[in-house]
Amino acid sequence: MIEYLNGETGEPLVELTLDTALDCSQPGPADEAVADAVDFGEVNFVASADEIRQFLAGYGSWNDEELADDQENLHRVLWVAACDIRENPSDF
Repeated sequence: MIEYLNGETGEPLVELTLDTALDCSQPGPADEAVADAVDFGEVNFVASADEIRQFLAGYGSWNDEELADDQENLHRVLWVAACDIRENPSDF
């Protein structure tokens, strides 16, 4: 399992396998792969909903209304983590 950390706090956000990261960060839309990974328990979300929301808010890509949806935030943080792992595999 890969432990994906919040770059600002160093606290863990999510744990996932390399295969899951690659599936969820493939070229093109990854919504289905991300939803499947969340729905089928392929990911361990370590951080609280508030910690995930604060992490995602730091990207500036989602407004407060969007970040109020905790379920979607799980999908978002998984997608961010997966893309980061794919793009920077030596960091993990």
